[in-house]
Amino acid sequence: MADRSEVVVGEIPVIMRLNVGSERLTLVLTDNRMIVARVGKRGAGSTASLPLWAMLSGGIEGLFKWRKESAKKKETSSLTPEGILAADKDNFPVPLDHIVSVELTSTETGRTGIMILTRDDKFTFSTGVSLDKVSGLFRERVGARLLIKRAQI
Repeated sequence: MADRSEVVVGEIPVIMRLNVGSERLTLVLTDNRMIVARVGKRGAGSTASLPLWAMLSGGIEGLFKWRKESAKKKETSSLTPEGILAADKDNFPVPLDHIVSVELTSTETGRTGIMILTRDDKFTFSTGVSLDKVSGLFRERVGARLLIKRAQI
């Protein structure tokens, strides 16, 4: 389905909040699609509402999952787009022409919020990558469908 000369133009490590916990993903942008690649899930302990409990439970969970997620992330970054899709049954492509809009928001904490609306779904992520870098990657791919909101200071 994908052209053999498909080129990966950038990767954005993101976090997607779930009802319980969160999921670490990588958005892999190519010249004709975006691939959502799974890195790992975090349970409710990593997002506990009490700061002390969050430090203890999330930190312990992170220690156990860090090596596995790090190896998976390294493996994914060296694969072709087809290899990334085959690496995990939960990885999936989104053709760029299926993206209706991308909204980027800078936050007071320095994180970048990403909301991607497709023909079928709405995805909400956050990343530690700067707003400028994320917008640069998306601007070339989605053009006028990109909306940028900067936090008011």
